[in-house]
Amino acid sequence: MPHRHIIIENVTPSVDFGAYPAKRVVGDLCDIGAHIYRDGDPILQAVVKWRHKDERTFHETPLTEVENDEWHGTVQFLQCGRYEFKIAAWTNEFATWQECLRRKVKSNSPCEDIRSDLLEGAVIATALLPSQKSLRGHSAPRGAESKEALWIMEMIAGMQSPDEDISIVIERILSPTTTRFFSLIHPSKDVATSATYTIVVEPKLSQFSAW
Repeated sequence: MPHRHIIIENVTPSVDFGAYPAKRVVGDLCDIGAHIYRDGDPILQAVVKWRHKDERTFHETPLTEVENDEWHGTVQFLQCGRYEFKIAAWTNEFATWQECLRRKVKSNSPCEDIRSDLLEGAVIATALLPSQKSLRGHSAPRGAESKEALWIMEMIAGMQSPDEDISIVIERILSPTTTRFFSLIHPSKDVATSATYTIVVEPKLSQFSAW
């Protein structure tokens, strides 16, 4: 789906820009990549959505930016047959704000300016919280997400309070826990999506059939 700001192109693997299916061998790791970029300097996040032709819902595998605008992820296809995949990308609004705050803290901006930024960040974080049901992490112990959500809500309260120790609030905002929490929230709108591509996964013996 075309997006006003985010561009997804050069999706791999593909044959003739997706006109024909790519081929892979069952059990092998398949590298899936794309060039993803947008105007401005916001922080992007992306996943590859994939499924076997017999499945109704898509699996999701995160993509990582390995160098400028080039994103990659690895999927292992454990079943022969036809798969389809597409790339989805969006702006991580909280991470973008978080990075701006980090720069201001490093530049020793006045506390008054930081307080104003904290209020802005609280608005962004609060707007994202209703989407926490779409957390994509499945490896955490049961109840871990709700504990993190409570921790985040306490952080937001501190961001809104003029009496809170600003150094403690900033430490929590920039912590790995906060970064991870918001990276797992999948937005429900303003997501760019590529065209759908096809991969045919063949038995291992078929890789020697041309010999």
